[in-house]
Amino acid sequence: MLALCGALLAPAAFAAGVYKWTDPDGRTHFGDRPPEDAAVQEIKIRSLEGSAEVETVAAEFVYGSVVIYTTEWCGVCKQAKAHLKSRGVVFTEFDIEKNGLAKAEFRRLNGKGVPLILVGDKRMSGFSATRLDKLLQEGGWR
Repeated sequence: MLALCGALLAPAAFAAGVYKWTDPDGRTHFGDRPPEDAAVQEIKIRSLEGSAEVETVAAEFVYGSVVIYTTEWCGVCKQAKAHLKSRGVVFTEFDIEKNGLAKAEFRRLNGKGVPLILVGDKRMSGFSATRLDKLLQEGGWR
């Protein structure tokens, strides 16, 4: 898998080689290894690693639950979801590559990379178990 390193002021961002293509039956696929015989489009979405950034979001984005915006290939997203599950936190996941409405909401939230986690009125860009635990505690989750 191709991995390109870029800088985003505070967190390190990694752009994974993710591709989109349509098969002969008209179905859309995403993956890190496209077939050689298909026309592909490279998808540019960053997976945020390093220190997580936490900011307050506008009231229109407060859902009263934990929400996480992800992609299927993002290892940091998988870590964040595993952490939430280990804490027994029920959350809603939106894959921004598979759900157009989720991608639009991600953009409205000024998402720069995944995971993007909403806990009450706080938004975490990236993942830090310690910072997420603090947000969960402040938000009334165990």
